[in-house]
Amino acid sequence: MLQKKAEQGPPPFIQHLFDLTDREDRGAISELRRSLVSGNDILATRHVLPWLGGDVGSRRESVALLVAGLYALHPDRTTGSNFGHSMRRVWQAQDKRSSNEQRFVALLNAHPEDLPYSLRQAVNLIRSHEIPLDWAQLYRDICNWSRADRFVQRKWARAFWGAPAEE
Repeated sequence: MLQKKAEQGPPPFIQHLFDLTDREDRGAISELRRSLVSGNDILATRHVLPWLGGDVGSRRESVALLVAGLYALHPDRTTGSNFGHSMRRVWQAQDKRSSNEQRFVALLNAHPEDLPYSLRQAVNLIRSHEIPLDWAQLYRDICNWSRADRFVQRKWARAFWGAPAEE
């Protein structure tokens, strides 16, 4: 089912974020960015809730608000990649510095309550290397972060450590 959603394009609220950037709506992007830093997402809700459909008030709402804030930090976008791959690119760009690997391991082990802080730090690092992110995939991944089988964390780990050396 997730594959089917990916083929249909990004979720409506992600597309709305893209539209804000394409229209260069600096005020909206600034509100989203401030919500991430301040923890007060009241103003950010107007850029997320209308596009969530029936997911208002759910865990997906809080994940959507987090992703919207992260997007406002780094609106550079791509498709077909996961967060582990983006972190791998940072790691490679810095000659496989162990501190970035340790940061990634800490992210993989982050409790859902600590995820916003860990992701904000990682997105800032990715932004500093001008590496685009697949925002729709990140949203889906964070929605599934708490699965017992740790599917998302395993997928990110494979993308980080399992890619060919010559990449």
